[in-house]
Amino acid sequence: MNATYFPILIIIAGGLLYQLSQKSIAKGLNAYFVIIVAYLAGILLCFLGNWLYPAEGSLTEAFKKSNWAVYGIGVGAVLVEIGFLIAYRQGWRISVTSMLVNMIISLILIPIGLLLYKEKISGWNVLGIAFYFAGLILISKR
Repeated sequence: MNATYFPILIIIAGGLLYQLSQKSIAKGLNAYFVIIVAYLAGILLCFLGNWLYPAEGSLTEAFKKSNWAVYGIGVGAVLVEIGFLIAYRQGWRISVTSMLVNMIISLILIPIGLLLYKEKISGWNVLGIAFYFAGLILISKR
């Protein structure tokens, strides 16, 4: 396997486990406690990962060197977690919800990538974006 695709496979596996787990959480559990327990499991996995593949520096150094973006990841992750949990509890379908929100996020990121990160898009990209819009309209219909 091409090593370039390995992180994509990790994301796919994590995304599938994430969505199936979110949809399977008991409705009676406090949403915030669910996220706390989930993050404790994630923290344990990170400690295991650091033990298997040690990084340079310490956790204390990481705190000192962290900027707003590190904390933004945490806040963003919690918002995503709570949002999906509430959406699924309100009856959103697992077959549509993730695709819908990821499509909308992707469309919002296009102008951000162009303006802030000076990314370029080709004619093929524009055609793909048009299909994306069509897909967004079709997927949002019940």
